[in-house]
Amino acid sequence: MNRSGLGKQETSQLQFLRMMAIMIIFRYHSVIYQFDPFPFNFGIWWNATSSAVVFFFMLSGLVSGYYSYERDIEMSVKESLKYVWKKLCRVYPLYLAVTLYSISFYDIPKLIASKSWDQLRYLMLLLARHMLLLQSWIKVYPGEFFCFSEVGWFLSTIMFLYLLNIPLRAVATRIKKNKRSSVIFASISLGMVIAVYIYSYFLRNTDMEYTINLFPVSRVGEYICGMALGYLLFPLSRKLKENNVTKTVWTLAEITVLIIWWMWVYIPYAPWQFRIAHWLVPDILLLTVFTIGGGYISRIFRLKPLVYLGDISFEFYLIHSMVLKSYVLNTGGEATTTLMGTAFSLLLCAGVALLASALVSKVSYKNRIKPEGASNEASR
Repeated sequence: MNRSGLGKQETSQLQFLRMMAIMIIFRYHSVIYQFDPFPFNFGIWWNATSSAVVFFFMLSGLVSGYYSYERDIEMSVKESLKYVWKKLCRVYPLYLAVTLYSISFYDIPKLIASKSWDQLRYLMLLLARHMLLLQSWIKVYPGEFFCFSEVGWFLSTIMFLYLLNIPLRAVATRIKKNKRSSVIFASISLGMVIAVYIYSYFLRNTDMEYTINLFPVSRVGEYICGMALGYLLFPLSRKLKENNVTKTVWTLAEITVLIIWWMWVYIPYAPWQFRIAHWLVPDILLLTVFTIGGGYISRIFRLKPLVYLGDISFEFYLIHSMVLKSYVLNTGGEATTTLMGTAFSLLLCAGVALLASALVSKVSYKNRIKPEGASNEASR
């Protein structure tokens, strides 16, 4: 395998975009916990959260593909398992701590005290499923995916996609040696978009709740689409930069895709069935333009404080829900019935979660994975 010296600034602007997406999820969860005096905003944040989740899966594939372009990857079961194990070692300790802390919000202590063994057995099975990261594979009753850690389902799903990472990059290694590799990678990205739309279309009249969006196999299309996009954009970004396109043009493009990305939340769509497919187009546009990163918006996003926020965004992702729950439990929700109280509560909870994330990140820094040439992977 060979590599050129890719600087950590290559796609660092994507780090802050990831934090932006996670803050959208933070706001959505705050609305669920009644941190909003304006109930009509729920639909907007619910829609935007769908975008953020699609963005995460595509971004994870894209960064892996982008930083693998100059590497020759060979198919290996051992390397695949090693890759997943390293990822798991990075994320699981904090996830386990958050999941165990979440027990305090459930009735397990009361059930033990009252010897309600049947109910206790059910909750303990759910807890075991979450600790083993199997919640996105198994569903019995609605809402089981989100018990204990609401965001844990994402880890359950992304770990499955990580198993596919080495085989997919091994295939991409062969494709990139083809003279028409750019056309092939572009066709793969387009093909995955079409596949996801077909999948969503055939499930349009089914009552599948959130199952079709959490089930790991249903997210393969986004991941492959993102990875193919990464392999496509690596050589393309260099050609575009060599052509010396003005920063003004790139800045206009960046502003345009940000506007499109946000305005998309106001477009109505089928609540469950097209939740993934609906967000492919704006997320692809956003990732394509900002991966090239030729404008002044990208330059701003590459500022060290903003990149740092992206670096700790995963910790924030796992921690924020517990902070919101704890705040509601201790205040009784009374502090979030007015606009001023809501603003203060959101700032306080976000600040506490950010501080905790920074401390956890500092402690775990030595064990942090260096994915495909980046300082931190843009989606873990």
